[in-house]
Amino acid sequence: LNRHIRKVGNPTIHIWPDGALGVFYVSVSIGGWGASAINYIESGDLGSTWTDPRRLVTSPFLNISTLVRTPPVQLQDGSIELPVYHEFIGKFSESLHVARDITVIDKRRISWGTYSLQPSIAPINERQSIALQRYAGEPPGRVLSSTSLDTGINWSSPERLSLPNPNSAVALLNTGDGHLLLALNDTEDGRNRLSLATQKVGEDTWHIIRTIEEEVDTENEEFEFSYPSLAIDAAGDIHLVYTWNQSRIRHLRFNRAWLKAESS
Repeated sequence: LNRHIRKVGNPTIHIWPDGALGVFYVSVSIGGWGASAINYIESGDLGSTWTDPRRLVTSPFLNISTLVRTPPVQLQDGSIELPVYHEFIGKFSESLHVARDITVIDKRRISWGTYSLQPSIAPINERQSIALQRYAGEPPGRVLSSTSLDTGINWSSPERLSLPNPNSAVALLNTGDGHLLLALNDTEDGRNRLSLATQKVGEDTWHIIRTIEEEVDTENEEFEFSYPSLAIDAAGDIHLVYTWNQSRIRHLRFNRAWLKAESS
């Protein structure tokens, strides 16, 4: 990037329809995450080699404080909707409409204020999408939900769900069988429990169906299972990846039948 880089983080990967792998990630040159920018690299050989990084232009204000964490949604015209968020003075969720040549076509606001960030977007159909967001406001903490009926151009004001959120990231996936799958820390304080929840498309109620990790914090040790990511492969298997105790990455693979067995 021909600039000083203090730190990088929050990479998310996307498989383009032409088979190329794209990685969006955050870099900070000076200060904290509020002074960050989004960068992009691409591989045409499944990660053996990568292009030089390029910096996305997302803001006229020094082009800082736009961050990414969750994967984009592929649109029918070849472009993508990339969930992003702002973390300078305010904290709010947005999305970028990005062309295949990685130019930013448009920026769309999902929320306002100082309490929502790191949106995870799942398409419901060709026009409708849902965005679940991390809550960074005053307690009690709850997962925030917004919906779009026009392919992400406009979003409803975030509403609090019944699902708890201890100011931690969530991951959302449409499993393709009429259900949404959510990975979250379902506590109001602490990240010592990580669970899966499901919802039938068109319904309003989420159901916790499986606790993936759970430990009791002690005076000498605090546990953290956090920053989940969800993906589904060509065979229909679902992959859950998350940070395990800030020391390892854990990867779980399961199928829709396992989810149905847990939720029945």
